[in-house]
Amino acid sequence: MAEQIKFQGEELDANTLRAISSNVLVEGARPILWWRKQANDLHTKFMREMRTSLENGESAAKAATRVTGGTIAGVQVPGIIQTSKNNAKTLSRTALNKVTNEARVRSFEENDDVVKAMKQISTLDNRTSQICIAYDGQVWENAKGNKPIPPSTLPFNGGPPRHFNCRSTLVPVLKSWEELDIPADELSSSTRASMDGQVPEDTTFDAFLKSKGKAFQDDILGPTKAKLWRSGKITLAQLVDFRGNPLPADQLLAVAEAKRAPKKRPATDEQKTIAASTRAGEAVASAEEVVSDARKEVTAAAKKAKSRAQKASAKAANTSLASADESLAAARALIKVALKDADFDRARAKTAAARRLSTAAKLSAGAAVAAAASVEQE
Repeated sequence: MAEQIKFQGEELDANTLRAISSNVLVEGARPILWWRKQANDLHTKFMREMRTSLENGESAAKAATRVTGGTIAGVQVPGIIQTSKNNAKTLSRTALNKVTNEARVRSFEENDDVVKAMKQISTLDNRTSQICIAYDGQVWENAKGNKPIPPSTLPFNGGPPRHFNCRSTLVPVLKSWEELDIPADELSSSTRASMDGQVPEDTTFDAFLKSKGKAFQDDILGPTKAKLWRSGKITLAQLVDFRGNPLPADQLLAVAEAKRAPKKRPATDEQKTIAASTRAGEAVASAEEVVSDARKEVTAAAKKAKSRAQKASAKAANTSLASADESLAAARALIKVALKDADFDRARAKTAAARRLSTAAKLSAGAAVAAAASVEQE
């Protein structure tokens, strides 16, 4: 019988082991589902490149270049393997971050005699997403439900990572010596990392941004959002909705304008209108993603159109995309008008119409994809 080889690495603590075994969610789905999507995407891209290679009459060597990457007829081809490799790295890093933070949360819960809350720390640099900019410094109870502790307002929503390649983490907020009934001087505050080196731990992203120039602020937030933030019309926490999704600049601008206008309705009606407009805005954003994906497929199909029938299909696809764009433009306009309407019933009707237009845009995008698919079939 062969001698058993002893484990040479570092033993994992119990919380990390439980986090791994619980198969935690990454952006709302279990890692196995993301790996399956990765495999399906790779297969789809491989078949597409092989069809292109056959249609162009390329050699086996050039077909292989489409997979591994290189140059074909003087044109640089990235290669699907490198893309899949990068995607795999992203998924692995994100899953590892999720397990690590899940283990931290459980460790905080088990030590609630000294840990009174938890706080998100986002990296202070120009690569941080607007999602994590909004969440930086938010504090939640170290208890079931993880309710935000004022002035924090955003819900915990599972904690980091909040998106792929997220670098944010959770840190404990410890009870003071006074709260622990220990007669001692309080510890001095620690530091946190930033693109400028170590800074005091209590440095907020708001303070970090204010220390930078206008160009830096515009680059990381976008010109419209940065202008609203500099003028004090929005806070960084308002960059996302309560689901943690980034809000578009035009919606934030409309909300800021609505707050500035004289209030002609009860505060509760205003809150309802903003909530209805937020839901409509989410529907529009979702439809915009679907239309954007459809536009990529239509563009690729149009390049391949040779025959009269193929060109007719490509034209029909573009017509459907134009219809989708018109629906989305009308939906965005309705949301802006709804936010300024003093009558909640009228505002609600407008936001409902905006959601219906978003659905219409998705249907038009689906028709465009179907027309694009027929280009290859003809």
